[in-house]
Amino acid sequence: MNKIIVLGIIFLTIISIFTVATLTAIPQNKPTEFRRVVRGEVKILNISDRWIEIEGLNRTGKVYTLGKWIYIKENEFKSMDWSEAKNLFSIGDTVKIVIAGFKRGNRTIPIVLKMSKDDFTLIRSRLLRYDIGKGRRLAFKATITYVGDKYLIVQRATNNIVVIVGGKWVKAGDGEVDWSEVKNEFKVGDSVWIYGKIAPFKKSIENIRAIAAPQTLINIDTGISLIRR
Repeated sequence: MNKIIVLGIIFLTIISIFTVATLTAIPQNKPTEFRRVVRGEVKILNISDRWIEIEGLNRTGKVYTLGKWIYIKENEFKSMDWSEAKNLFSIGDTVKIVIAGFKRGNRTIPIVLKMSKDDFTLIRSRLLRYDIGKGRRLAFKATITYVGDKYLIVQRATNNIVVIVGGKWVKAGDGEVDWSEVKNEFKVGDSVWIYGKIAPFKKSIENIRAIAAPQTLINIDTGISLIRR
């Protein structure tokens, strides 16, 4: 009986999905004025609340790091400000880095887009949101491998996918809820059905192959159904 109910909800969701608003967290406009992107290994000479000073890539100087970041490490995926992220690094560290030179008037501002050290990666959260904005809609079944405050990690075949779940949802039978209220109803090992935008990465990042922004999330094992508010 539960399977019949779940299948019915899936069918109704697909019909109504075109009336559901997309995630407000996804930005609409992408910066276009930039000079170039460089990448490689650098040594950290200094760390501040807004920038790091580096040596490498044929230069020594400051590159800007202020802002929101996503921390990725195996089955861990979380958002953090630079004020927290900077504590992951020390003076003298060698890191892999990606820097973009953005134009501001007659100046070019070097901004860090991605940093990797040891077994973790930091990537600008805005970059992932842009990827989602360009993603395609897809429905798929997967297994939960990690449950977080704002994200799930699910496995589909051999691919690990980050699923954005933080924020407001409408829960079938209960009305509007926040993810924090229903998080405990999703467990590692549960099978879920997801419908929404998914954007694959060109290359895996710490074994993560894609990121998804669902409009519908259904726990097949328990019958709990969520539709993005």
